[in-house]
Amino acid sequence: MRHRIGSRAAEALLAHADEPLLAALLSRFFAGRAAALALDPVANFVLQRLLVGCARAAQTDALLRELLPHLHSLLARRREGVLWHLD
Repeated sequence: MRHRIGSRAAEALLAHADEPLLAALLSRFFAGRAAALALDPVANFVLQRLLVGCARAAQTDALLRELLPHLHSLLARRREGVLWHLD
């Protein structure tokens, strides 16, 4: 997810994933890594695509709980897009 080409492929996968696949990807690849991915200059776009696709409030809430302790760092590194997609 931190490679430019790989991140585009991951974004495309997330854009077309159904809810069960999205939930599986979230638990396997994103849980516990959201803050690190959000701070990465390439991977943050993949995380944004995941946030757009989250259908359940519990999924978004879990990611939000991971990201909130890093709010200052996200803003300092200009990663407002990640926060913007936490709706």
